Amino acid sequence: MSKVYIVGAGPGHKDLITVRGRELIGMADAILYDSLIDNSLLDNARDDCLLINVGKRMGSHSMKQEEINGLLIRTAKSYRTVVRLKGGDPFVFGRGGEEAMALIGEGIDFELIPGVSSAIAVPEHAGIPVTHRGIARSFHVITGHTMDDETDFGRYAGLDGTLVFLMGLSNLYRITGDLLKAGMDPETPAAVISCGYSEDEYTVQGTLSDITRASDIAEIKTPSVIVIGETAGYRLKSRTFEFFRKRRFLTVGTDRFYEHFSSEMARLGLRTSHWLRIQTEIIPEGRINLERALNSIEEFEWLIFASGNAVRLFFEIADEIRFDRRRLGRIRFAVIGEATQAALNEYGYYADIVPGVYTGKALAERLVKEKQAGPALIIRAESGSDEMFDVLDGSHWDYEKVILYRAVINKEKIREAPRRDDHIVLASASGVRAFLETRDIDEDSAPRFACIGSSTAEELRKYGYEADIIAETHTARGLAEKLSEAVGCHP
Repeated sequence: MSKVYIVGAGPGHKDLITVRGRELIGMADAILYDSLIDNSLLDNARDDCLLINVGKRMGSHSMKQEEINGLLIRTAKSYRTVVRLKGGDPFVFGRGGEEAMALIGEGIDFELIPGVSSAIAVPEHAGIPVTHRGIARSFHVITGHTMDDETDFGRYAGLDGTLVFLMGLSNLYRITGDLLKAGMDPETPAAVISCGYSEDEYTVQGTLSDITRASDIAEIKTPSVIVIGETAGYRLKSRTFEFFRKRRFLTVGTDRFYEHFSSEMARLGLRTSHWLRIQTEIIPEGRINLERALNSIEEFEWLIFASGNAVRLFFEIADEIRFDRRRLGRIRFAVIGEATQAALNEYGYYADIVPGVYTGKALAERLVKEKQAGPALIIRAESGSDEMFDVLDGSHWDYEKVILYRAVINKEKIREAPRRDDHIVLASASGVRAFLETRDIDEDSAPRFACIGSSTAEELRKYGYEADIIAETHTARGLAEKLSEAVGCHP
């Protein structure tokens, strides 16, 4: 039996969805989503999930509400778990009630998952409280979007507290004019917040009499939230807010790296944008070579992994062919760095050697220096550096190399193009190639490049670009801390 989940995605940033909402995205067989959600939420969807954009924006409606209702019903009859992902909260001018009624009419089971409403969250993020002790004891959320030219917004002039208008930018002149005609004080503070919780967030503050002109001068864009009342004159933001809110850190890496990196950035007070998603693809010949090596694993003394992906894919294939892990009892392990060591630990094994510097060259030099000679099986990516093998060859080390996987680009997950002052965060050499082969760099945009290590920076140099930031510690945490230090942000 199918079930529909009507989920509020929050006011525009992926971190503001509920835990339950994020879980449901990962479980869904089909997702119908609006235009005002953070599209990176869809990165949590399964690869086989059907994604349908039913977003509506002022002036460019892609689908009428009745059509959305019909599509939602048809999708529910074809897929077991359907998520209807809506910006903000489904029941705050989100037409979630209409969709719920349509499902009830068809006897389709559904569940409502609340979301954070932009009516409260967007002003709050801009430093404007909708209530404040002694100033505003109530607030009123009003739709500013109406097809009725006879609507009189002046009827709200006598309400105590703060007035919050959603979807009202195109009617701002009418809203303010009607309120003034109804007797509201022209000096009443007013504010318009555009593109709340995005990198383009911008706030204009003024009074009821001049906020329309100020918004026109600032060329305020939709979506916008209008706040009118005494608290609209507040600006409760830290002194560093304006500096950091416009900085974007666009990440080129795997989902696993992005998860760790974005978590570390959040800990440091910075937000990331998953701009280019790198996935792994097993090379058929590499799989054959690995299976052959596993069949004669007793010939090797060392298993050397050049990445966390190499670890995970190694054990994935070993399990698929029902490899007996007891045969690894006498094997010693060497890994390229901390993240690879953590991946190995997940399978119950611990590295005998981890170099102080997380590069293939450093790992090989450590093995040679400690005279840890012995036949080795090395698992790596197609695009990895050959520095490790240059060192091992120079020491006449006996090894077998398995090129197990390659990095591929999920072009459907590509986000917006970089702009001036963006930081492009590169998590691997393969990420460098994926990025530069997918996007042309506009010389006028002049983004900054941040690389996880020297090997990644060297790959970037091959394309004619220099890294502005290179992490000495080649981990998600090391790169996040280096970026934080570079932009002057401290938790």
